[in-house]
Amino acid sequence: MYSTVDINKIDKKTLVTIRPQKSVVYKTIVLIMAILILVAPIGTALLFFAQHIKMNLEALLMIGVNIILLIFIYKHLRATFRQEIIAIENNKLTYNNSFLGLGQYFQTDLNKIKSFKYIGYGQQTKHPLDIKGDVLGFGTQQGEIDYLNQTGTMMLATEYQVLKFGADVDEEDYFKIKRLVD
Repeated sequence: MYSTVDINKIDKKTLVTIRPQKSVVYKTIVLIMAILILVAPIGTALLFFAQHIKMNLEALLMIGVNIILLIFIYKHLRATFRQEIIAIENNKLTYNNSFLGLGQYFQTDLNKIKSFKYIGYGQQTKHPLDIKGDVLGFGTQQGEIDYLNQTGTMMLATEYQVLKFGADVDEEDYFKIKRLVD
């Protein structure tokens, strides 16, 4: 499923918003999962402070597991509800991709952009155990890994920095954005 791209022109400013298309059911499941997983660290903290238990191995393990669960929640919520915003105003391009205050910010002059191109999906690497006919499924598995590791379908390069963004953006939407950048 391709990401949705919204282009809004307000006076001399153009905003391009890129959002992944996720179903309402998927978003609801991720939110319920996040709420349920958040109960575990809160319960552990209440138990830990209420009973003043010693910092033994079990307590350290519980704290470690809770930190891993919080990272897991953050990654899934970010993937579900992320949005990338490109603002073009007064010969400046600003890219902002943040979720809960963490993310990526990039700003450059339009005349300093060396290249802006559509990458699409990268070439699949061949798995070493992949045989003709893919009987064992290694080729399919490697293709899925390559797809998950995809960082973006568009690339913007300046003299000092390369920015990959816009995962799952359709090529037609890329051409609309390119016309704005050029």
